[in-house]
Amino acid sequence: MGRIAFACLCAATLAVLPGCGSSGQELAVASASSTGSSSTDSATKKSSSESDTTPPTETSATEPARRSQSEQGSLTVASLPIGANADEGCLGIRFLRAASEVPADMKLVVTRVRFKPEAIEFGGSGCSGRTPVCSDGLVLTESGSDECFASIRTSDSGAVGTRVEVEVAASVDCAGAQVAACVRFKEKLDSDERSVGAATISVPEPPETETSPTVEPPSPSESVGSSDSDTTTSS
Repeated sequence: MGRIAFACLCAATLAVLPGCGSSGQELAVASASSTGSSSTDSATKKSSSESDTTPPTETSATEPARRSQSEQGSLTVASLPIGANADEGCLGIRFLRAASEVPADMKLVVTRVRFKPEAIEFGGSGCSGRTPVCSDGLVLTESGSDECFASIRTSDSGAVGTRVEVEVAASVDCAGAQVAACVRFKEKLDSDERSVGAATISVPEPPETETSPTVEPPSPSESVGSSDSDTTTSS
């Protein structure tokens, strides 16, 4: 009887112990989970706090430097106001109005001299020794000459006597000048060129080819008379 009671007591004790063990494990897991969640929340709050208090990194943008007055560039002029004449193979060009009154802080640089139609070309020696020469790169300034010269010759003999237009294109060098003043000067050049009109010259006669004089042989009669005279003199 005593054994039976002892056995029942042991069975009852064993039935209670698993329940206790399971409850203890659940509490441990819940505690660990709670601790991990708390750590994560704390880290998140710290990160958020740092992002709120740390100022954003500033990026510096470099502003393009303004052009100095000595780097204003140049403006193209299609045709300058000019007058032109040609004499014995020498072309003379005179710059008129605004083209002859270049401001002190600007330059006119010739970029092209051309003829329309192209019945004339540069060459020969008609202007030998006369300067400055009308050519690409000629610089016109306030204190410089307002006239230039160039030797020319006929490239189309069939056009002799016809009128040919002379055009001089240039660029306004704005070094040292304000952009607005440079633009006004270019506009004045364009206006003057329209009012002056195209400069024309007449296609000259091609130069005559020089020939050396030829010595003609004596006629037969002269040769015979000369021979008889020589014979008589000798006798």
